[in-house]
Amino acid sequence: MQFEEHPFPKHVQTIGEKIHIISEKCKLSKHQLIILIIIPFIIIFGQIMSYISPDESIHNYFTSRGNLINTYFVKFSWFWTIVTYLNIIINKLRKGSINNRKFILSISRVLLITLCWYLFTQWFFGPPIMDRVFLLTGGKCVDVDYNKIPEKIKHLFKLSMSQISNNDNDIDIDIEKQLAYSNQISSATCKIYKGKWEGGHDPSGHVFILTLSVCLLIVETIEFYTIEDEIFHNFFNNVITLNQVLKSPIFMTMIVVITALSMLFMTVLKYHSLGEQLAGFSVSVFALWLVNRIIELIGLNRTS
Repeated sequence: MQFEEHPFPKHVQTIGEKIHIISEKCKLSKHQLIILIIIPFIIIFGQIMSYISPDESIHNYFTSRGNLINTYFVKFSWFWTIVTYLNIIINKLRKGSINNRKFILSISRVLLITLCWYLFTQWFFGPPIMDRVFLLTGGKCVDVDYNKIPEKIKHLFKLSMSQISNNDNDIDIDIEKQLAYSNQISSATCKIYKGKWEGGHDPSGHVFILTLSVCLLIVETIEFYTIEDEIFHNFFNNVITLNQVLKSPIFMTMIVVITALSMLFMTVLKYHSLGEQLAGFSVSVFALWLVNRIIELIGLNRTS
């Protein structure tokens, strides 16, 4: 009796071929493409859950700005990303099993992606790109105590008129509330002086950073670790100890990636509009594409 071959492997092969074709056209690696397909589903799912869930479910400890994970992980997420990446590299260098070509390519990718992160979220000849987008679309920093602004940057602020009366065409300003606003400072400066972002289109920096972080760590781990590695053999043969697991760079990567994806979901549940979340995601995709193109154009991917 002859059994028909199950079609599932063929379907998997077909999907793999389609992904390869798309990745070639998009100038993204297959692994980057797969990860970048997953992220929008997390964003859409978060939006749906935000819409259908009661307020008490949305406003919880993990979605608050002051929770420990947000304070010590998300706000320093690029630091943890680089530490985790260095752990991967150092582990391979210690074992003397690193491929020079892969090493140069990997370091180049990470340096260029870090530059993209810096320009978009930290500094771009003044405020970073994400803040410039916000300010150019009508956003501003409001409710800043004018008396607490240092003299050297007071020229960037204008006094707000908190109370206006048009009686007999006279305008009276409540002098006790010396509040000021500015459309020339960064979000970091606004926070320092306890101001608030108001108006404008605010691309989600968290979505941007967490997408880049997850993509970078998964792709670079796959570059350096394969199923043939000793750690995988030990794991699948149940001979690996808990101590070995905790010391493994793969374990650390998994923890950071899972935490990043969890906080990405928490971010889309409560913060920013769908458009602002997708804007942050789109910029992260563009950053990855740009890095791949730069590496291709300068010939690093042909390093022998």
